[in-house]
Amino acid sequence: MKRYMIALALILALVQQPALADHAHHGYRHHNVDPGMAIFGGIVGGLIIGGMINSMNQPMHGYVPQPQYRQICRTQFVTQYDAYYNEYIQVPIQQCRWTRAY
Repeated sequence: MKRYMIALALILALVQQPALADHAHHGYRHHNVDPGMAIFGGIVGGLIIGGMINSMNQPMHGYVPQPQYRQICRTQFVTQYDAYYNEYIQVPIQQCRWTRAY
């Protein structure tokens, strides 16, 4: 949107330039502008304004970020039988899972 506002400001500045020049020369008669240059200016201005209007009618395709995931791990103790010592012991087992990070 900033680009369009800057382009519009430049167009308005260029359009008002001849009007401001007329006020500076009181009493002098100005000749008409070359018709070829007037047509060229109209074509360039029309292309710029037409491009601005066309871009406003285009659907906006925004960037959709991919979901972020993080890993959550926890240690859980499980009872297992130890045949060497002939007893039950607590063995740590790490369990991990992936969850969505919001």
